Amino acid sequence: MHTDIGGLVRSFLAGVAVAIPVVSEEEWQVHVEMMHVADPKKRSWWNRKQSESHHDNHHDAYDPNGYLSGPGNDGAVDKFGPIEVAKVFAGNAVLGIALSEPVQFFGGCYEYNPANHAAFAAGFLVTAVGRYIKYESLHHAMHFWEARRNRIVRPLTSIIQGEPDGNFLFRMPVLDHTCNSVANKTDAYLKHGTPCDYTDQEIQKVQDILDYNRMKNKYKPRMTDITAKPLLEEVTQCHIVEERERRSKLSYFGNIQDAASRKIMGYLRNAEWFQELNRHHFVHHVNYKTDLGVTNKLADWWHGTLEDSSEERLNATEHPQFMICPFSPKLTKYSKTPPTETVADILEPQRA
Repeated sequence: MHTDIGGLVRSFLAGVAVAIPVVSEEEWQVHVEMMHVADPKKRSWWNRKQSESHHDNHHDAYDPNGYLSGPGNDGAVDKFGPIEVAKVFAGNAVLGIALSEPVQFFGGCYEYNPANHAAFAAGFLVTAVGRYIKYESLHHAMHFWEARRNRIVRPLTSIIQGEPDGNFLFRMPVLDHTCNSVANKTDAYLKHGTPCDYTDQEIQKVQDILDYNRMKNKYKPRMTDITAKPLLEEVTQCHIVEERERRSKLSYFGNIQDAASRKIMGYLRNAEWFQELNRHHFVHHVNYKTDLGVTNKLADWWHGTLEDSSEERLNATEHPQFMICPFSPKLTKYSKTPPTETVADILEPQRA
């Protein structure tokens, strides 16, 4: 029995190729059967903990308007515990081994060779582990825009409302692009002295949001008379001053670490593929029965649970469920028990 390097590589790549659709289906099934069993009577020992953590707590804390982490819900992004992670890894290792023989047989290249089967299982497992890491990383990034996002939306909200009341709503893609624009223009100004000019399109989108909020009397938002252009200019100037002061206090290595973090997060926030997945997941928080895939849309497509999460659709609707509050409307710490902290206790550290 002879095993050549080419055979091992082909088996490994076959494991990767098979894992891509299989793990997409696995992610979808776990989301449906473990994390979103809505009826407590239908939960059992193997899905009760995850459904309580994800369906009850996570989706309650991060409802559509409070999709982003804020002063009240920043501790409710659930993650798999060590036991659940071990089950994911072990289960995919067994699944990779089980699929190796039939895949190679039906692929017309079957020859009993333990090394090739091991390579196939390794390719399958590596893809599954990579998908899990991608899930945890992207899911965290979708709800947490790191501390810099809070440093942008805090003045944005305070200039418009003074003290946030949870009634000021942004179209989700517009808020995403606005925060990106403020961050990008600030970095360009601090590095090259580039003017912080906003396009007419950027200004008009924000002006539409201001007009929308002022017209929706049933929400009674407390708003100043500021218009979009001076709002964007003031928020940007606030961010420039804050960033210059913050960076001046960093050590040499702190500046290197901060620059690397801004580079990585800047790429992620401005990447169209991330924005597309972020909108996809946002719609899932509007209706938990749709858009269940976090890392891709493949399983949603073949299960018929794919809903339109395009930028055009989210910008066209005026339904408040499809809009987002820049500063979390949950001003008291999210908890299933009555809060002990006051609004002032929670907001004060955010202003510090």
